Amino acid sequence: MISLSRRFLTKDNNSNTLVENIITTICNQYPGAHFYLLSYDNKQYKFSLPGNVQTIIAAIPFFLRPITKWIYQRKLKALVKKFNAQILLHINDYIPVNAATTYLLLTSVTNSKPNQLNKLDGIITSSLSIKNELVKNNIDPSRIRIIQSMAPNIYQPLDWDTREQSKEYFSEGKEYFLFNASGASHTNFLNVLKGFSAVKKWLKSGIRLIIVNMETGKRTENLLNTYKYKSDITISATISNADYPKLAGAALAFIYLPQFDSNGLPLVEAMQCGVPVITWHNNIFFELGNDAVLYVEPNNEQDIGEKMMKIYKDEKTRTVLIQKSLLQLQTLATHNTAAILE
Repeated sequence: MISLSRRFLTKDNNSNTLVENIITTICNQYPGAHFYLLSYDNKQYKFSLPGNVQTIIAAIPFFLRPITKWIYQRKLKALVKKFNAQILLHINDYIPVNAATTYLLLTSVTNSKPNQLNKLDGIITSSLSIKNELVKNNIDPSRIRIIQSMAPNIYQPLDWDTREQSKEYFSEGKEYFLFNASGASHTNFLNVLKGFSAVKKWLKSGIRLIIVNMETGKRTENLLNTYKYKSDITISATISNADYPKLAGAALAFIYLPQFDSNGLPLVEAMQCGVPVITWHNNIFFELGNDAVLYVEPNNEQDIGEKMMKIYKDEKTRTVLIQKSLLQLQTLATHNTAAILE
């Protein structure tokens, strides 16, 4: 019997989706085991997990929230004893509880506390980059297991008819670039617009730019209101989880330029849809994309525009990137087949 404790999820849906995917991978590796997902009633995010998972809410009254961690620890100890849990997996936050084996799932190095990590039987993370940072903190590398970021199966290449229908629905039948603005600085956001302007000038075509996860604000609104090609931009603020794979799958290319490192899940989603990716070079993104994506300098609007143009005009480059992406995903998937909980 294995218990999973879920606490302190973030406001970053990409991070929460990554947590969901990793838990799903673990549960699917052990179909004969029964998992209990314990929560203190975090209503911000709902997981969709395999059938061998049962969610238990260890609800804490609002007036006791100032001592949430202490109360949750007591409830967790009681539940571990009740279900005779053989393994306890914490998520991003270690809570001392006596269990046969204790693991910690880390989605970011910022969540790590070396003095706590050394007390654990094992650590699970999503990238070699995070593992290397942990090793720098004198954590034994043999105790760290990696589960690579993988997107849900709903992200798949679209057939021709579905792609054309999706383009008709999202962009009136026009080709478009999809820009995920999550985490993008104002400078990066501006440079993508400038790069798109260059493409419009060079091509003089009806190609469009669809932006998702854009942070609102007067500066951004003023920028878009005065933008020369604003009629060719669509801000998609309410795209559903069911529609997003079609939006991504029908795009000519996917652009992702967050200001700081992220877990890279949006890249994997686009790659899994068979869509070329434009991003910037950092350890996590290169680990995921390798040579299957195009890298740009986020501060270089000309570089961004040239990469967008290359994907638009060079069908061979686009095809090669798609083929390499699918092969890269197969490589990443092989890392997730090794036994995780030992």
